[in-house]
Amino acid sequence: MGIVVRPLAAADLPAASRINRAAFSKFFGIPEPAKFRVGADVIGPRWRLWPEAGVALDLDGKLAAAGLMIRWGSVAILGPVVVAPEHWSKGLARAVMPKLLETVGRGDFAFTGLVTHPQSPKHVRLYETFGFRMQRITAVMAKPVAPVPAAARLFSRLSGSERAQALVAMRELTDAVLFNPYALDEFANALRMALTMPPEEQQLRMKRMRAQVADNNVYRWAGMLLSEAGKLVDSRQAAAESEQRQIAESVA
Repeated sequence: MGIVVRPLAAADLPAASRINRAAFSKFFGIPEPAKFRVGADVIGPRWRLWPEAGVALDLDGKLAAAGLMIRWGSVAILGPVVVAPEHWSKGLARAVMPKLLETVGRGDFAFTGLVTHPQSPKHVRLYETFGFRMQRITAVMAKPVAPVPAAARLFSRLSGSERAQALVAMRELTDAVLFNPYALDEFANALRMALTMPPEEQQLRMKRMRAQVADNNVYRWAGMLLSEAGKLVDSRQAAAESEQRQIAESVA
């Protein structure tokens, strides 16, 4: 079995994308890889953001595995590390990992992390072998949902004025970790803060934000609007009465 580990090149991206779809489809039990994340390309955009971090593994002259990373300021995130399903359990991912970590070692990173399948002992053990330790276990569940309402929109699709309004609303949740999504260093620092935040602080922040949302509901906002409208009516009425007094005094 001839194994060659080398840099991932632009010409490898179509094959690496096929391996990515095939691997995830098999893991999740999706019979047709072409239907996995239709319209979403992970490999190409991630490679273009940091091409020097891409790793390819050829088995007997054919691409069989690939690894990529993303860099957010002082944070390095490994993944995906994908192996063609027909070559699983041959140790190919273990052969890719050292090259990825060499790239991390050459950089000035304060935090290095990854996301994997916590329900898979094979995945967890692989990354533990290279010094990673599990911090968060996120349950992934499925539920049928209704179509997204028009009010739910992506921040990136808002106009300039709408983004300003959205940021004002976000700042009302004072315990949220806020950042400018267009400032990579600020994004990276906020991500690192969120990932390393103690569980007790996370729970306290979430408790306060939920209370904030519960208190500032539609009824309270409606009451505030009516109150402000009442103040406006009172001020206009007072101004009209003052004007009438001035006219009466001038006539007298």
